Parts: sequence; C-alpha cells; structure tokens
Amino acid sequence: MTRPLIVPKTGDLRHRYSFFDAEGVAESIAGAAVTLTLRHQPTGAAVALTLGAGLSRDGPTHSFDVDVVKATLAGWASGLWVAEINLLWGYGYDEAVAVDPWQIVATGAAAGSSGTSITRQPEGTRLIRIASGGGDGEDGGDGWSPVLGSEVDGARRVLVVTDWTGGTGTKPAAPLYVGAGGLTTVLADGIDVRGPTGAAGADGADGDTGAPGADGGDGWSPVFGSEIDGARRVLVVTDWTGGAGTKPAAPRYVGAAGLTTVLADGIDVRGPTGAAGADGADGADGADGAAGADASIDVTINVQAGTSYALVSGDKGKVIRFTSGATVTIDLPNSLLEGFNCTILRDGDGAVVLDPAAGATLNHPDGYDTLRAKYSMAALLVTGNSGGSAAVYAVTGDLA
Repeated sequence: MTRPLIVPKTGDLRHRYSFFDAEGVAESIAGAAVTLTLRHQPTGAAVALTLGAGLSRDGPTHSFDVDVVKATLAGWASGLWVAEINLLWGYGYDEAVAVDPWQIVATGAAAGSSGTSITRQPEGTRLIRIASGGGDGEDGGDGWSPVLGSEVDGARRVLVVTDWTGGTGTKPAAPLYVGAGGLTTVLADGIDVRGPTGAAGADGADGDTGAPGADGGDGWSPVFGSEIDGARRVLVVTDWTGGAGTKPAAPRYVGAAGLTTVLADGIDVRGPTGAAGADGADGADGADGAAGADASIDVTINVQAGTSYALVSGDKGKVIRFTSGATVTIDLPNSLLEGFNCTILRDGDGAVVLDPAAGATLNHPDGYDTLRAKYSMAALLVTGNSGGSAAVYAVTGDLA
C-alpha cells in the first residue's frame, strides 16, 4: 500500500484527482459518472461521494475535485479509510481504481489543497497503479503491465498477477492477487471473478438409443448360510456359484446397506422374541415328604433391673424382663426399622410404661401403654418406618 493521504479534521479539505495515460498525456473523464467510496478499516463503515455531493468538476476535463468541509469531516471516524474511485461510462464500461488510503486524524495542520495523479491502463484492465503527491512531476520510466492469470481457491476463481511486462526499473513482486482494496499477497483476500451460478437450463432432447452392447458373462449367484453373533443370527454369503470370470470374495455378511466384511454390521435375520404363551395346566401334587425332626426354639432374655430402658436393634427377637419395684419407662426409638420385634415381661412390682420417642408412634386397639400387673407380657412389632425416623409400633398383650 502507498503512503496515505493525511486528512486533519481541523479544516476544510480540497483534493484533486487527475488522470493520465501511460505516456503522461491527460485523459478526459468528462463522459464518466464518478464515485469516490471510502471504507473505514476498523469498523467497515462506508461513505460514498458523488458529483454534486462531495465531488465537483471545476478544473480540467481529466480531473475532479473532492470538497469536504470541516463540519463534515468532524462527523467521520478517525483512522485509516480505504479509497476507491469508480468511473461508469455511458456504454456500460466500469473502471475501479484503488487509490491512496485516507488517514483521518483529529488534530493537525489543515490539509489545504493537494492532488493525486492516476495512470489509467488500457480499457478492460483494472486500474492498479497510482502516483501520489503534489503537482505534476517529471516523466517517470515505462510502467509495468500485469500478466494476468487465474488461480483456484476452493469453489472460487481468483484473478492473479503472475508476472509484469514492458516496464523499466525494478519489476514489482509477483504473484499478487486482485482483492477488493487492490493487490494482495493473500489468496483468501482475492475477489472471486466468477459470478453466481446461473439458473439451470432446460433439459435437452433425448438422444438416439445406442446400439445394444455385447452380452456380459454369466453372473455369480450367492451361496447363503448363517453365522452366530452372540444372540443374533446373521445371513452370510459363504461362496458364489454359476458365474463366469473372477469370483467375488467371500465370506460377506448381509448388512442394511448391502454386503459387508464386518460381522457386527450384518443384520439379524431373526425377528423379535414373540409374546409368552399361556400357562399350562397345573401338574398333580407330589407325594408328602418325610417328617422333619422336632424344632427347638431358643429365646434370649435381656434382664433389666433399672427404672428406664431404651430399646436397641440388638433386642430384636428377645424377651426383655423388667424386675424393678418402681415404675419403669421403656423408650421406643423412632429409628428401629420395619420388622423389629420383641416381648416385654413385667417381673417386678413396679409399673412398666411404653413411651414412644419423638417421631415414633405406638398403636394399641384400646390406646393402652402400660403392662397391667406383675407377670403381664406384651408383644411389640415395628410395622413401618418411613424415612428411617418415624417408627410405628403395634403392641398387644396384657395392658391397661
């Protein structure tokens, strides 16, 4: 990229663009509609200046002027703006010229009047060379003309400068790709020179039927078998028969999309398991077995002489015998699980009272909770415990 045109916001801007041919002779642009498009690089914002709206033709026919007042510049963002001139001729030929970018700055000396000279290439060639500065300088050496080609970038076709010809001095670098802002070394930044795909044309008429082809050899017929794959049964081509020429490979398994070499990709040729049949009739009762030996029941007795006791899970299945002469309180915890059971024996003169803990419940048909007299017995059973902290006790026996 050439050096930018510095544009301070502190004053009005007047800048002239003049066009010359390769020999330095002024070329009139009086017959072209002129647009100067500026694009702000950091944000992508765009400004288009046209004749009567930021552009004028007060000078020679090969020139046009940019006239932007200070108040308008103040509303434009500072930073680098890429500039491009478009010349639209009456016969539909459009030229696009990438010129020196503008560098708009907040402060600095007013730009005043300045100018840029542009060398036009022959018709049909994109304008690619510009010369910036003040007034006309001495004639330079012969300019370099691009040798154009195209390069494939995926589905895109990008115009590429493969070489330069006809110039004097140092030859420009190549290859360079034609991008939206000028030449670039990056293929991806080049523009696609092909337009969008056009609509499909109508189908052509059917051609004549071709002559019959020669008879092919006899085809091969598969020899099928089945193979076990766990609970599955897969159809397998174990061999081929009856054909001519090279025999196809085997084994091959029949898959959902055709033959496959992978057993696991073969389809199961068995359907899903059917519904269960109805139950058969009951068979005759068998003969009675021999009588077993008499069972003996051993009971563990937990003797308590104190006046208070809390049941524990280890008391399950035991007889708990209380011998105190004073009143005894039995704490029924809320944590004992469903199925806990024990027998309570009052073997002393003191009353024995069943006291459910917080969260526990004691159920008796008549609401009793005290063993009635000495030698009274009661059976306890935990019938449920939701959440492990709400034991429900059922009690039966000699209670009052």
